[in-house]
Amino acid sequence: MKIVLVILLSIPLTIISAQVHKVYSEAPIVINNGIKESTQITVKFRNKTFELNQAKPEGDLDLMLPGYNNLSKFLQSLQNKYGKLTFRKVIPEAVWGDTTYYDPSRHVSIKLPDLSQIYKIKFSQFVPIDSIISSLKQINLD
Repeated sequence: MKIVLVILLSIPLTIISAQVHKVYSEAPIVINNGIKESTQITVKFRNKTFELNQAKPEGDLDLMLPGYNNLSKFLQSLQNKYGKLTFRKVIPEAVWGDTTYYDPSRHVSIKLPDLSQIYKIKFSQFVPIDSIISSLKQINLD
C-alpha cells in the first residue's frame, strides 16, 4: 500500500503568480540551475506517523512511530545526504482522531479533517524540493 500524504510547500499554501513569476513561501526558495530548492517542506501524513504534541511540538526521526520502515529509511537517507532533519507539528494542539464536532444548535455531528499529522520538515541546507516531494509520494507502507 502506498503511503498517502499530501505535500504542501508551506502553510499557507505557496502562491505562484504566472504573470510575474514570483513565489511566496514561509521558507526561502531559490532556483539553482532550474531546480527549486528550499530549507523546508510541509507534509500531511494520512496515518499517525509521529507522536508530537502541544507539550513537545518538535522532534527528529527518533520520534517516528514504528511500522513505517520504508518512510523511515527514506528520511534517514535524506538526513545522511543533507544533514539533520527536524519535524515540527504545524498545529500542536491537534489530536490524532479528534475529528468529530457536535453542533449543539443544529444537533448534528460534523466530520472535521484530521490536522494532527501536518508537519514542517526542516533541512539544515537547501534541498531539491520537487525531487524529494516526488519520492515521498512514491513510498509504500510496509
